[in-house]
Amino acid sequence: DEQEDRLRKAFELFDTDNDRTIDRGELVPLLRAMEMEVDDSMGTEIVQLIKSRLATDGQSPTSVTSLSFDEIRTALADRRLLTAQEGRHFVVLSLAEAQTIRVALHATNG
Repeated sequence: DEQEDRLRKAFELFDTDNDRTIDRGELVPLLRAMEMEVDDSMGTEIVQLIKSRLATDGQSPTSVTSLSFDEIRTALADRRLLTAQEGRHFVVLSLAEAQTIRVALHATNG
């Protein structure tokens, strides 16, 4: 399906060493591109968090330090990556709505 194709293209873009996995060093820029607030030290922690949750569901991890495409797809589908951002909430907005909110926030903080 189209959404999975787009995810695969993004995965391949961030898989800078072309080993068909996203390691902790590649994961941080990927999460930042998703507008998640992560620092460089969080890559290992997030990989381990996702791995432990996948293992709890009976899936055997392919690696301890990296994530395969299937693992990332499963984590995104089950919103596992988003749970790493406790206290943050995500909503879907149109670009026009987002721009209106941005203007309002800058007006009150400015």
